[in-house]
Amino acid sequence: MHSRVALTLFVLLFALLLSGRGEATTSAHTHPRTDGLNAEESARIAHAMEIIMDLVDRYMSEYQADELIAIPMIYEGLDHLEDRAPAEALASFTEAETRIEAGAGPFAPRLMPAIQGQALSYIGLRDFDNAVDALHRAQHITRRYSGVSSTNELAILNQLIELGERTGNSDDVHTLRKLNLKVLEDTFGEDDPRVLPALLKLAEHLTDLAGGIRTTTGKGANYRHSNTSGPEVRKDRMFDLSEDLYERGILIIEQHYGPADPRLIPLLEGIVRSKLIKGLGKGKAIRAQQRIIDIIRGDPGSDVGDVARAMVTLGDTLILWDDANAVATYKAAWAAIPPEASFDRLRNELFGRPVKLNPRTEIPLKLRKRPWRTEGETYAEIVYRVHGNGRPTGFDIIETTAPPRANRYLLGKLYEARFRPRMVDGEVVVTEGLIWHQDYGLY
Repeated sequence: MHSRVALTLFVLLFALLLSGRGEATTSAHTHPRTDGLNAEESARIAHAMEIIMDLVDRYMSEYQADELIAIPMIYEGLDHLEDRAPAEALASFTEAETRIEAGAGPFAPRLMPAIQGQALSYIGLRDFDNAVDALHRAQHITRRYSGVSSTNELAILNQLIELGERTGNSDDVHTLRKLNLKVLEDTFGEDDPRVLPALLKLAEHLTDLAGGIRTTTGKGANYRHSNTSGPEVRKDRMFDLSEDLYERGILIIEQHYGPADPRLIPLLEGIVRSKLIKGLGKGKAIRAQQRIIDIIRGDPGSDVGDVARAMVTLGDTLILWDDANAVATYKAAWAAIPPEASFDRLRNELFGRPVKLNPRTEIPLKLRKRPWRTEGETYAEIVYRVHGNGRPTGFDIIETTAPPRANRYLLGKLYEARFRPRMVDGEVVVTEGLIWHQDYGLY
């Protein structure tokens, strides 16, 4: 009992120190939270820290064999994490884990804060393998006491998913996202709106996985007639599974909130994106985008900009499908914006310059490292124009330090690019003199 009273006093003092810090949460030379404070405040915090560390030392000296010492050590670890000192935090959490395990065994539920603290510390140290191991141990303890489909596991699953994405382990992320959805389904039911965030994330992940699978067939009509190899079957199945999830999510929202609820928009956007990446299903993609426009128009919280942007997105979708109706859609979006000068900024945002739609990001190109390429930048600068149909033409290399073969490959990629055209007075126009700057990496 005496040790519990001492522990209570310690925690109260620790909480008092934390509450007295105010906005002092940045880094400093003497203590990470004193930067930007005046001398008096810095001295007060530094003195408080000396007191708290002295209390830690005294408590540990008197109760070092007591498992309760692990609790202030966990607080200390959290304090180190807040100070962005993961190595010190790891030491505190590990000591706490050792003390709890010695008294309660390796599967005690009260190990969880220390183990999860270790995982966060490893993440701070960018030691992702050990972070995953720590989270798997926490997952095992949770399942031992709560079963496999327990909401207690959700926080651990989310951390494992984040680590898998950071390390590029798509197979692990796929498995974890499926498990995350299953836990929610088992807890709340398959048609409960609370499963929607996990359902949407899994659908997006399946689309990305399918889009990253290389096959021997291209987009379009030949795709379905040639999907006999393993990768092509897997690709097709993943697209189908993602679409099934999007459709299921749409049904859940329609049943609970109605057919015009704005919560439908992310799922409809997912269908549009999935069809574009797959290269099949143009009609369904366009209908999904048109439904988004109708939902936004019917939403009392929408304004002119919301409607115009949704219409422009439909035009972008048509451009990416090389559909000539894109121009009429852009004109309709322009006409939906009132002619008053107060909307000039919106018109300029949407149509004031060509907007690159594909590729969404820069083209990642690398050259083999050579002695003459290790100094300076390897690049190409190309002038081109964009027509009203969104196609770029007239490519002309104006400056380059890359070899001819690399530049020819780049030009081939650029011919595949698509843009939203510039508009003037409600008409699409040609834009001349655009510059593409391409940096080449080395390997």
